[in-house]
Amino acid sequence: MTHDEVSPLFRKTGATHEGQLSLTSGLRGFDLHAGTRGIDVEDIVTTGLSSRGTVTSLKVLGAEVHAVACLIYRSGGEADACVPVIALAQYKVPACEPANLPPKLAALPATKPGCRGLN
Repeated sequence: MTHDEVSPLFRKTGATHEGQLSLTSGLRGFDLHAGTRGIDVEDIVTTGLSSRGTVTSLKVLGAEVHAVACLIYRSGGEADACVPVIALAQYKVPACEPANLPPKLAALPATKPGCRGLN
């Protein structure tokens, strides 16, 4: 199966000021009609912020979003995605206060992961 055969209906292209995502039509040129049913598919869900933005944007356009599917759910099931999350793997990423970082971790430079803010 080629990429063109499994291309998404819509792609995320950036955040709007209301916290929703701007969406562009996928390679196949499908239109979203009121009542269209579907799921949001992500690679990783950590805080649920991107998923909530996608679900909200699709609902504003009239879609019925029933779930978020992801490969890895990094909140241990605690992130709010507005709809049920179905994950291949789920675990909780530990969080530490800066003063309580393990020495090996404290020696590493801090970097912001993810793609938010790269546009």
